[in-house]
Amino acid sequence: MRVARAMAAACAFIVHAPIGYAAQAPGTPAVVPENRAAAPATADAGTEADADRNEVAPTPTDALVEAALRAARVGRRDVVFDLGSGDGRLPIIAAMRFGAMGVGVEFDGDVVASARRRAEAERIVDRTEYRQADPFSADLSKATVIAFHQPPSHNVKLRPKFLELKPGTRLIGLQFDMGDWVADEHLVTEPNQNAYLWIVPASVAGTWRVRLSEGRAPREFNLHVAQRYQRIEGELRAPGVPAEPVRLGMLRGDRVTFLVPGEVDRSFFAQVVGDVMSGTMSDGVRAIRFRADRIAR
Repeated sequence: MRVARAMAAACAFIVHAPIGYAAQAPGTPAVVPENRAAAPATADAGTEADADRNEVAPTPTDALVEAALRAARVGRRDVVFDLGSGDGRLPIIAAMRFGAMGVGVEFDGDVVASARRRAEAERIVDRTEYRQADPFSADLSKATVIAFHQPPSHNVKLRPKFLELKPGTRLIGLQFDMGDWVADEHLVTEPNQNAYLWIVPASVAGTWRVRLSEGRAPREFNLHVAQRYQRIEGELRAPGVPAEPVRLGMLRGDRVTFLVPGEVDRSFFAQVVGDVMSGTMSDGVRAIRFRADRIAR
């Protein structure tokens, strides 16, 4: 994968020679927990300062690419975009080995033509597409998986665009992370071969009116949520009751979980669709269904 030369001038992508992922016998990747402390929850998208580094890493191998696509659970229903697709290897791997539709986005027309010839040689033109376009401004709305290979200082420029995608869209960073947006998974296939996986989270920041479906007298309270990427925190507020903190809040796509500790801990599990959150609250003994409607952002 490689990034358009014109993009380098705008500091959105790094320019490098066309990548030919080196052939390598597949191994079992290690999953490395992300140990960085979570940044305090806030409504903004973070800053670039922590990721403003000029880094160089070895070319991703076929084994790393396959491990990353496998971790993202790529399948026949997926549309895998490769931003800065260079010689077109990643879309071909996604198509041939996972049955997905592979789409390469590359600024250089000559490189796009070369990638198309490679797909023809592999007889995979029906499952691949190569577009001559600016990767930074490309329409990504049809993608279910997006891969990229560039330093964090460039990746952070795409964070706002990524966060607008449909919740559940999978993002694969080959060799580099996205600054303070901590990955959901970090894979290592061998020394100096790293892949990072993010699941685009739903937007849940704001105030929600929660209604517990409990007997003939449903309980209602407000849930105030602050969000930073896939992590959330906040508090519950009910009339006549002190505010209760929300802990261990996490999003994975449109699924949200959080804990309200107390004499009896209450765990919430829900799905978010737009301004509606629905699921169950469990106190370890029983599970009560709830619905929450966002009343303020």
